[in-house]
Amino acid sequence: ITPDTYIGRILVILILGGFLYFVAVKLGEVVAVFGSSSIGEKAYRSDALRTHVIITGKVRRESLSAFLNAFYADPANDFTNVVIFADSLSMSTSDWFMLLDNDFARSHVTFVRGDPLNVADFTKAQISRAKAIFVFSQCDVGDPMDQDIRNSGFVALVRSVAPSTPIIMQYNRREI
Repeated sequence: ITPDTYIGRILVILILGGFLYFVAVKLGEVVAVFGSSSIGEKAYRSDALRTHVIITGKVRRESLSAFLNAFYADPANDFTNVVIFADSLSMSTSDWFMLLDNDFARSHVTFVRGDPLNVADFTKAQISRAKAIFVFSQCDVGDPMDQDIRNSGFVALVRSVAPSTPIIMQYNRREI
């Protein structure tokens, strides 16, 4: 059964086009969900030509984007990778993929899932070989004091493994 008029044919074409667009969008979401289950499961593999820095703590898309823009504004960092080391991403998967929307970001930024308070997980992120470590905090996430104490514990553990690695930590509370 086909429409007999041009308007009917155009309507059928628009309906089919809309259906194909809807299927493509939903298929993209399904692929993103299946792909997100493996984000961060692999250990970081260093390159002989590149160094790396580590970011840990509560890393949001906005703060990570600002950090990456400032960090890679210096041409000296073009051969330095950024490894995000945390027990989970503090952003949605779609935000993560938006950050990695270009080849440079995809080849320089990596997420490694691990517990920053577990020394056994340090090898996944190669903490002992890091050029520097940045510890992020968010003052509007949970108890700021608890976050500062957790981050201080991480710094103490890193000092036991890599005593000369520079660590830059953001505190939420002045008392610490």
